[in-house]
Amino acid sequence: MSQNLESWDQPKKAISLEDMDKAITELRKARDEYAEASKKSKDLNVLVKKFESEVISLMKQAGKKRYIAEGIGAISLETGLSVQTPKTPEQKESFFAWLKSEMGEDGYLTYATVNSASLNKLYRDKVEEYAERGEVLEIEGLDQPTSYTKLSLRKA
Repeated sequence: MSQNLESWDQPKKAISLEDMDKAITELRKARDEYAEASKKSKDLNVLVKKFESEVISLMKQAGKKRYIAEGIGAISLETGLSVQTPKTPEQKESFFAWLKSEMGEDGYLTYATVNSASLNKLYRDKVEEYAERGEVLEIEGLDQPTSYTKLSLRKA
């Protein structure tokens, strides 16, 4: 389907190679700066996690849930629970059955969500399959697809 959208006639404008080179140079520069900042951010995040772990350990050893370091900040510890999403078909089937029995149809529809990346892959695969048969894919419950342009820039 995206091939059909790309083939539509679009107004063309004369662009100089100099303008194109300049724009790509600026993009390369911005991406390199972003990559450098991202790496620094990741390195700093590792450092933050290390110090967080150290403070948590010290707080637990001291038997404290709250602590105020005058002029620096207040720390508090909270304990919570977290679960992973069901992974296997059997786990999903069991969880969805529990949702329906425990929370009804509304609860089921609220929590039985679809991963966006998986949905888009399914859609692209089905579009190709239907196109090979000369058919147009329409899936009930989904809006019409939107087209986007993705730019790829690699080092030369």
